[in-house]
Amino acid sequence: MPTASGVVSAAKDKRASVDLVYRQSPTHYSLIELKVGSDNPLFAAIEILRYGLLFTWSKTHREQLGYKLETQPVLQATNITLCVLAPTSYYAAFDLTDFSSTLNSGIAAFGKSKGLSLTFEFSKLGSGYDSSINLDTVRRAVESREAV
Repeated sequence: MPTASGVVSAAKDKRASVDLVYRQSPTHYSLIELKVGSDNPLFAAIEILRYGLLFTWSKTHREQLGYKLETQPVLQATNITLCVLAPTSYYAAFDLTDFSSTLNSGIAAFGKSKGLSLTFEFSKLGSGYDSSINLDTVRRAVESREAV
């Protein structure tokens, strides 16, 4: 899901996009930054937080941006989970408990000020994960994800 492509200019932030959007219900979506072997959890957290802020801005300004709820139903969401999703090994060198809790508190307060329920989480891929690229495998891994 693109988040900033063309908003600032035609040439800026061409690659600013959410890796996965998971619809949990018509009003609850997870915006997921998927990591397997790149960067680190801090970098990934900043990416998904940035996308969450851009989502909130786009939702607020959807009419000026020409977005239609029929073609972009995610903009109807009232509950958004911002998630870094990676294999367990991705988190091995980090203690993220306090960091995750602090980010979640801050993003929740921001969301409340915008009339949204926003949450943040680091999650590990569930037991359905393997390294093959298969839509059903990815879907099962996302659905069975666990908080770190």
